[in-house]
Amino acid sequence: MRPTFRIRTWRPRLGRGIAVLTAATLGCAGLAAIAAAPASAAPVCQVAYTVNSDWGTGFSIAINITNNGPAISSWTLGYSYSGNQQIAQGWSGTWSQSGENITVTNASWNGSLATGASTQIGANFSYTGTNTAPTAFTLNGTQCNGSGTGGGTPTVSITSPANGATFTAPATIPITASASSQAGRSARWSSSTAPPCSAPRPRARTRSRGLPSRPGLIH
Repeated sequence: MRPTFRIRTWRPRLGRGIAVLTAATLGCAGLAAIAAAPASAAPVCQVAYTVNSDWGTGFSIAINITNNGPAISSWTLGYSYSGNQQIAQGWSGTWSQSGENITVTNASWNGSLATGASTQIGANFSYTGTNTAPTAFTLNGTQCNGSGTGGGTPTVSITSPANGATFTAPATIPITASASSQAGRSARWSSSTAPPCSAPRPRARTRSRGLPSRPGLIH
Protein backbone atom coordinates (compact mmCIF):
# COMPACT_ATOMS: atom_id res chain seq x y z
CA MET A 1 0.00 0.00 0.00
CA ARG A 2 1.26 3.39 -0.91
CA PRO A 3 1.81 5.74 1.94
CA THR A 4 -0.56 8.63 1.86
CA PHE A 5 -0.10 12.12 3.23
CA ARG A 6 -1.75 15.44 2.85
CA ILE A 7 -0.44 18.94 2.50
CA ARG A 8 -2.27 21.57 4.48
CA THR A 9 -1.78 25.17 3.62
CA TRP A 10 -2.46 27.53 6.46
CA ARG A 11 -4.08 30.86 5.88
CA PRO A 12 -1.80 33.73 6.63
CA ARG A 13 -2.37 35.16 10.06
CA LEU A 14 -2.89 38.74 9.09
CA GLY A 15 -4.48 39.92 12.29
CA ARG A 16 -1.21 41.02 13.88
CA GLY A 17 0.13 42.30 10.59
CA ILE A 18 -2.96 44.39 10.03
CA ALA A 19 -2.70 45.74 13.55
CA VAL A 20 0.92 46.71 13.00
CA LEU A 21 0.09 48.18 9.61
CA THR A 22 -2.76 50.16 11.10
CA ALA A 23 -0.63 51.37 13.96
CA ALA A 24 2.14 52.44 11.61
CA THR A 25 -0.33 54.16 9.32
CA LEU A 26 -1.95 55.93 12.23
CA GLY A 27 1.47 56.83 13.53
CA CYS A 28 2.31 58.63 10.31
CA ALA A 29 -1.12 60.21 10.11
CA GLY A 30 -0.86 61.19 13.74
CA LEU A 31 2.50 62.85 13.10
CA ALA A 32 0.99 64.84 10.26
CA ALA A 33 -1.97 65.81 12.41
CA ILE A 34 0.25 66.90 15.27
CA ALA A 35 2.54 68.85 12.99
CA ALA A 36 -0.37 70.65 11.39
CA ALA A 37 -2.29 71.32 14.60
CA PRO A 38 -2.71 75.02 15.38
CA ALA A 39 -1.19 76.47 18.51
CA SER A 40 -3.33 76.34 21.62
CA ALA A 41 -5.63 79.25 22.34
CA ALA A 42 -4.14 82.21 24.14
CA PRO A 43 -4.95 82.48 27.85
CA VAL A 44 -7.82 84.77 28.76
CA CYS A 45 -5.48 87.29 30.34
CA GLN A 46 -1.87 88.40 30.09
CA VAL A 47 -0.10 90.14 32.96
CA ALA A 48 3.32 91.78 32.73
CA TYR A 49 4.87 92.75 36.07
CA THR A 50 7.74 95.25 35.96
CA VAL A 51 9.81 96.75 38.78
CA ASN A 52 10.52 100.30 37.68
CA SER A 53 12.84 101.09 40.59
CA ASP A 54 14.11 99.46 43.78
CA TRP A 55 15.97 101.49 46.43
CA GLY A 56 16.63 98.70 48.95
CA THR A 57 13.82 99.43 51.39
CA GLY A 58 11.07 100.00 48.85
CA PHE A 59 10.21 99.66 45.18
CA SER A 60 7.85 100.93 42.51
CA ILE A 61 6.03 98.63 40.07
CA ALA A 62 3.95 98.79 36.91
CA ILE A 63 1.53 96.01 35.95
CA ASN A 64 0.14 95.76 32.45
CA ILE A 65 -3.11 93.77 32.15
CA THR A 66 -4.33 92.50 28.77
CA ASN A 67 -7.74 90.89 28.30
CA ASN A 68 -7.58 88.12 25.69
CA GLY A 69 -11.05 86.76 26.45
CA PRO A 70 -14.51 88.20 25.86
CA ALA A 71 -15.08 91.85 26.70
CA ILE A 72 -15.47 92.61 30.41
CA SER A 73 -16.97 95.59 32.21
CA SER A 74 -15.03 95.23 35.47
CA TRP A 75 -12.02 93.31 36.74
CA THR A 76 -10.18 92.23 39.86
CA LEU A 77 -6.50 91.34 39.76
CA GLY A 78 -4.99 89.07 42.36
CA TYR A 79 -1.43 87.97 43.17
CA SER A 80 0.83 87.24 46.16
CA TYR A 81 4.30 88.09 47.39
CA SER A 82 6.56 85.59 49.13
CA GLY A 83 8.24 88.16 51.42
CA ASN A 84 7.20 91.03 53.70
CA GLN A 85 6.32 93.55 50.99
CA GLN A 86 3.77 96.10 52.20
CA ILE A 87 1.77 98.42 49.98
CA ALA A 88 2.36 102.14 50.52
CA GLN A 89 0.42 103.69 47.65
CA GLY A 90 -1.37 102.45 44.54
CA TRP A 91 -2.96 104.11 41.52
CA SER A 92 -5.25 103.36 38.56
CA GLY A 93 -7.22 100.96 40.76
CA THR A 94 -8.26 100.21 44.32
CA TRP A 95 -5.42 98.34 46.05
CA SER A 96 -5.78 96.22 49.16
CA GLN A 97 -3.55 93.74 50.99
CA SER A 98 -4.19 90.80 53.31
CA GLY A 99 -0.96 89.23 54.49
CA GLU A 100 1.00 88.37 51.36
CA ASN A 101 -2.06 88.59 49.08
CA ILE A 102 -2.64 91.67 46.90
CA THR A 103 -5.99 92.52 45.34
CA VAL A 104 -6.64 95.32 42.87
CA THR A 105 -10.06 96.28 41.52
CA ASN A 106 -10.57 98.56 38.57
CA ALA A 107 -11.00 102.31 38.78
CA SER A 108 -14.17 103.92 37.44
CA TRP A 109 -12.55 104.71 34.11
CA ASN A 110 -10.60 101.50 33.26
CA GLY A 111 -13.01 98.70 34.17
CA SER A 112 -14.18 98.01 30.61
CA LEU A 113 -11.68 95.97 28.59
CA ALA A 114 -12.58 94.76 25.11
CA THR A 115 -10.94 91.66 23.70
CA GLY A 116 -7.26 92.47 23.23
CA ALA A 117 -7.49 95.71 25.25
CA SER A 118 -4.97 96.56 27.97
CA THR A 119 -4.68 98.82 30.98
CA GLN A 120 -1.75 99.63 33.26
CA ILE A 121 -1.75 100.05 37.01
CA GLY A 122 1.05 100.79 39.48
CA ALA A 123 2.01 101.00 43.14
CA ASN A 124 4.80 101.66 45.62
CA PHE A 125 5.78 99.13 48.28
CA SER A 126 8.14 98.91 51.23
CA TYR A 127 10.08 95.80 52.23
CA THR A 128 13.09 94.42 54.07
CA GLY A 129 15.26 91.50 53.04
CA THR A 130 14.61 90.13 49.57
CA ASN A 131 12.15 91.42 46.99
CA THR A 132 11.09 88.43 44.91
CA ALA A 133 8.67 89.20 42.09
CA PRO A 134 5.35 87.33 42.00
CA THR A 135 4.91 84.65 39.35
CA ALA A 136 1.17 83.89 39.39
CA PHE A 137 -1.71 86.26 38.64
CA THR A 138 -5.48 85.93 38.34
CA LEU A 139 -8.02 88.18 36.65
CA ASN A 140 -11.61 87.79 37.86
CA GLY A 141 -10.55 84.47 39.37
CA THR A 142 -9.03 83.09 36.16
CA GLN A 143 -5.35 82.20 36.02
CA CYS A 144 -3.29 84.46 33.76
CA ASN A 145 0.07 83.70 32.22
CA GLY A 146 1.93 86.67 33.64
CA SER A 147 5.48 86.26 34.90
CA GLY A 148 7.60 88.10 37.40
CA THR A 149 10.03 89.17 34.68
CA GLY A 150 7.41 90.88 32.55
CA GLY A 151 8.01 88.47 29.67
CA GLY A 152 4.94 86.27 29.97
CA THR A 153 4.53 82.78 28.59
CA PRO A 154 5.67 82.40 24.96
CA THR A 155 3.10 81.93 22.22
CA VAL A 156 3.99 79.05 19.90
CA SER A 157 2.83 78.89 16.28
CA ILE A 158 3.41 76.04 13.82
CA THR A 159 3.85 77.55 10.38
CA SER A 160 4.58 74.41 8.35
CA PRO A 161 2.96 72.14 7.36
CA ALA A 162 -0.34 73.92 6.89
CA ASN A 163 -3.24 73.06 9.13
CA GLY A 164 -5.14 70.07 7.72
CA ALA A 165 -2.32 68.92 5.43
CA THR A 166 -2.17 65.17 4.76
CA PHE A 167 0.72 62.91 3.76
CA THR A 168 0.97 59.47 2.18
CA ALA A 169 3.48 57.08 3.70
CA PRO A 170 6.36 56.91 3.15
CA ALA A 171 6.88 60.66 3.46
CA THR A 172 9.34 63.13 4.93
CA ILE A 173 7.45 65.82 6.84
CA PRO A 174 9.23 69.15 7.44
CA ILE A 175 8.05 70.99 10.54
CA THR A 176 8.60 74.70 11.21
CA ALA A 177 7.52 76.46 14.41
CA SER A 178 8.10 79.85 15.99
CA ALA A 179 7.67 81.20 19.53
CA SER A 180 7.40 84.76 20.76
CA SER A 181 6.81 86.48 24.10
CA GLN A 182 5.24 89.73 25.14
CA ALA A 183 8.70 91.11 25.87
CA GLY A 184 9.59 90.75 22.19
CA ARG A 185 11.86 87.71 22.45
CA SER A 186 11.36 85.19 19.68
CA ALA A 187 12.72 81.88 18.50
CA ARG A 188 12.28 79.71 15.42
CA TRP A 189 12.67 75.95 15.05
CA SER A 190 12.53 73.80 11.99
CA SER A 191 13.19 70.21 11.02
CA SER A 192 13.45 68.98 7.45
CA THR A 193 15.32 65.76 8.14
CA ALA A 194 12.61 63.79 9.89
CA PRO A 195 12.75 60.08 8.97
CA PRO A 196 10.13 59.01 6.41
CA CYS A 197 7.02 57.29 7.64
CA SER A 198 6.72 53.74 6.38
CA ALA A 199 4.40 50.88 7.19
CA PRO A 200 5.57 47.24 7.42
CA ARG A 201 3.97 44.71 5.10
CA PRO A 202 2.41 41.66 6.78
CA ARG A 203 3.96 38.39 5.64
CA ALA A 204 1.89 35.29 4.92
CA ARG A 205 3.11 32.01 6.35
CA THR A 206 2.51 28.53 5.00
CA ARG A 207 2.95 25.36 6.91
CA SER A 208 2.37 21.73 6.01
CA ARG A 209 1.80 18.64 8.02
CA GLY A 210 2.46 15.10 6.86
CA LEU A 211 5.24 12.58 6.71
CA PRO A 212 8.79 13.42 7.72
CA SER A 213 10.85 15.02 5.04
CA ARG A 214 12.16 12.65 2.37
CA PRO A 215 13.71 13.33 -1.00
CA GLY A 216 11.09 14.03 -3.62
CA LEU A 217 8.34 14.92 -1.14
CA ILE A 218 6.98 18.38 -0.63
CA HIS A 219 6.10 19.46 2.85
